[in-house]
Amino acid sequence: MAAWLSENGVTREVYLINDQQPGPLIETDEGDELEAHSHCSVLTCWNSLLQRDTPQMDGVPGVTQVSSRLPDCVLTGDNNDMQVLYSVLGQRYSVMIKLDQSPGNYFLRFATYPAGDMEQVLEDQAIISYSGFDNEWQPVLAVSAVASAKMLRTLTVNAPVDTNSAIISFDMVNQFPIAASACKSGATKLKNMIAETDELIVCPGVYDGLSARIALRVGFSALCWNNGICLGQPDLGIAHLHDMKEHAEMIANLDPYGPPLIADMDTGYGALRLANSVKSYIRAGVAGFHIEDQVINKRCGHLQGKRVVPAEEFYSRVIAAKSAKDAMHSDIVLIARTDALQIHGYDECIERLKVARKVGANVGLLEGFTSKEMAAQAVKDLAPWPLLLNMVENGTTPVITTNEAKEMGFRIMIFSFASIAPAYVAIQSTLERLKAEGVVGTPKDVTPLKLFDMCGLQELMAIDIEAGGSSFVNGV
Repeated sequence: MAAWLSENGVTREVYLINDQQPGPLIETDEGDELEAHSHCSVLTCWNSLLQRDTPQMDGVPGVTQVSSRLPDCVLTGDNNDMQVLYSVLGQRYSVMIKLDQSPGNYFLRFATYPAGDMEQVLEDQAIISYSGFDNEWQPVLAVSAVASAKMLRTLTVNAPVDTNSAIISFDMVNQFPIAASACKSGATKLKNMIAETDELIVCPGVYDGLSARIALRVGFSALCWNNGICLGQPDLGIAHLHDMKEHAEMIANLDPYGPPLIADMDTGYGALRLANSVKSYIRAGVAGFHIEDQVINKRCGHLQGKRVVPAEEFYSRVIAAKSAKDAMHSDIVLIARTDALQIHGYDECIERLKVARKVGANVGLLEGFTSKEMAAQAVKDLAPWPLLLNMVENGTTPVITTNEAKEMGFRIMIFSFASIAPAYVAIQSTLERLKAEGVVGTPKDVTPLKLFDMCGLQELMAIDIEAGGSSFVNGV
């Protein structure tokens, strides 16, 4: 998300639409659907304009997140040239816009205001549009009566705004609903993504708050966290419930109504603790977890020398996890993982996963495929049950692309080392340069402010303004 606070306290934000940067127009055809997503940490009033052939825009890049489709929340202008949205937001609000205009170029822009500032700045006026060039944006129209709101329009991309405003009719009785799914838990969101779509859910592995923030900014629909290496220890089962839950909770709550988080639960941390582990993950906001059949002293699934428990003990782990999930009335996605391939072979893995499915697992994970053919066969042998593919490059599994995984029929694909491996390379290279040359060599565009913006600085500034604070009066 990119946002700026003007001198009068107005926050303006521009987002990626359908994974495209605005810059300044979006190509659309009749019947196209656009997903607009906003995340604000304070109550805001959200106004947006979908307008054909708009004047020059600032084209600020932003973020898009995938979410479940929502009911239409759009009104159409009398001249059919534009559509207007007006709604009050909470933590996250998502709108699906279905175009019924003729094919052409459209731009979706937003103006958001902390609730108190909107009253102060606009005196509770509902809709605002911007005009001007060279980033000198000024409010050119604001109306106080939502029922007779007007929006400015332009006929060509380079033309000045037409002061003959088009009238937009609002139904004052039937206000736009805040969709219930806007506040769905990550678990419910992930469950619905699996059940209601046939898309491959691609989850980059994140290992700390910054890597998670970057993944959120890039716009992935889900994340995964499964690396005890964040403790500076090898993945040998050294991290326990407290360590794993603490890190997973931090990551899941960076954006609690955003992309769901899948977390590793290893073996459940002991038979008597397994139910407590599941409940802890649920309370932490984790959307899904995988539990495996290795012995307590487990190791990374892409190392040699693994040992697994008898099949019956694995099934009891799944049953216990399912019971704990049901006791909490949670939609958390239970992923049954088997590491038996290395010891007992492919057929035993399929049998273990079939029974795990029968006793309540929502998704299966066969760890450590040794060929693409084996991966594709597993999907067929367990169809239509959804399978997760753990893609660890340079591990035991050959590189499988997201397109290949989707073609095979996998439903979820996690890249466990997607963040930690390149971070290791970059950090080592940088520190070696510091030791040898006495300089870090940080790129000039990587400033402290840029890093803090990545970590939610603008949201915190908005909270301060909404609360009447003055911490950022002189900027940052």
